[in-house]
Amino acid sequence: MKIRQLNPITPGSRHQIILCKNLLVKVSFLNKSLLSYHHRKNGRGMDGHISVWHKGGGHKRLYRKINFGNFRSKLIILGNFYDPNRSSFISLVFNLTQKKFDFLIMTEYVFPGSIVLYNFDVLFLDLKLGYRTLVKNISAGSFIHSLSMSLSSKIKYIRSAGTFGQLIQKTRNTSKIRLSSGFILIVSNSSAATIGSVSNLKR
Repeated sequence: MKIRQLNPITPGSRHQIILCKNLLVKVSFLNKSLLSYHHRKNGRGMDGHISVWHKGGGHKRLYRKINFGNFRSKLIILGNFYDPNRSSFISLVFNLTQKKFDFLIMTEYVFPGSIVLYNFDVLFLDLKLGYRTLVKNISAGSFIHSLSMSLSSKIKYIRSAGTFGQLIQKTRNTSKIRLSSGFILIVSNSSAATIGSVSNLKR
């Protein structure tokens, strides 16, 4: 994605930059089942009473149901979309195993038409950008994102736009991952992660 700087004709636009989203899909009729109404309650508490004044409801926006689970499948990327509810872009994929559509967090430089694998076999070594597998199958020094602590848990770490973790050390049972914040996270080798970095790097 390229960044376009505006011609400063007002003080507010002097340092404003715009991300060109010409590679994103605007409208698709394949993802209607993955959209749901989301009522925003900005400035209101659990009882509906105003707790923070002068907080408007904002623009209407639908919620995109993202699949944060671990599943074995072969996926084909149909298109990349803008999601108003998160900082990163999302990818609409077709699950060739379960014959259904899903939204996933977009991996940077994975474009429509690409085929990615979600494979958690112990000897899975054919790794490419966007593939998801166990940490024990990923070589040291690789960049990863969408980290989950086990196959039964959902994605918990490295989900924000432009973030990535680096696998810096591997032992027999554990691995050390350096997060974007610099924090060193020690995880089990049975954890799952996706190869590459989260999209929208220039955000």
